Amino acid sequence: MHVMPDPELDAQKAKRAARKKNGITLDDCFAETAKSEILSEENAWYCNRCKELRRASKTLEIWTVPDILVVHLKRFSANRGFRDKIDVLVDFPIKGLDLSDRVGLQR
Repeated sequence: MHVMPDPELDAQKAKRAARKKNGITLDDCFAETAKSEILSEENAWYCNRCKELRRASKTLEIWTVPDILVVHLKRFSANRGFRDKIDVLVDFPIKGLDLSDRVGLQR
C-alpha cells in the first residue's frame, strides 16, 4: 500500500508534537478562542431583517474584565466523530494576569 505525502497533515502533526513537548500559554488559548469562525449551514444564524438563515462568522471577545475570571479549558477534541483527550500542558500565571490587550471596553 502506497501512502501519499500530505504536507498539511505533516505540519499539523509537527505542531501538535511541539505543543505536547513544550506546552502552550494561557495567552495562546485566548488567541485561539478569539479567532473568527465561519458558521456551517447546520449552525446558521437567523437574520431578523431578511427572516432567513444565513451563514455568518462569529468571534468571541472579552468586553470587560471581571473581578473573578473562571477559565474552562477544553479537555477533549472531536474530529470526524472521534474523541481524543487533549494532554497539552497550559502554562498560566497564578497572580498578575494582564488582559488589557484582549479587552474590548477599557475601564
